[in-house]
Amino acid sequence: MRHPEVLTVTIEGKAEVIETEQLLVATGRKPNTAGFGFEDAGIQVDEHLQTQNLDVYAAGDCIGNPMYVYVAAYGGSLAAEAGEIIREATIAIRFGLRVQDLVETFHPCLTKAEGLKLAAITFDKNVKQLSCCAA
Repeated sequence: MRHPEVLTVTIEGKAEVIETEQLLVATGRKPNTAGFGFEDAGIQVDEHLQTQNLDVYAAGDCIGNPMYVYVAAYGGSLAAEAGEIIREATIAIRFGLRVQDLVETFHPCLTKAEGLKLAAITFDKNVKQLSCCAA
């Protein structure tokens, strides 16, 4: 004869006893963010990977479910793209830069920010005549 398994849980502040013949304990997963100070800073993530701090985006297990490596990789690439391309446009707007200012600024190749420079160049040049190293 098997003895019942007994588990005491707290549900909405009230202690309850659950009796069963079998008990499965699954610890689950949790974000590995200890020590970064997120809790103290009150940082929470929305559905766009943004936090209340406009300088902080999140990706990976710290955004919640689903906790799969390919979801973390996708989220990381989204956050990295939001940071690279928007940075230059934000600075241009903030400091009132002209299209010509963007054109005359050095842009390292193979970045999305360089694409913004090429877009600015097309205001004065035919895009069909540009090379990959347009100036």
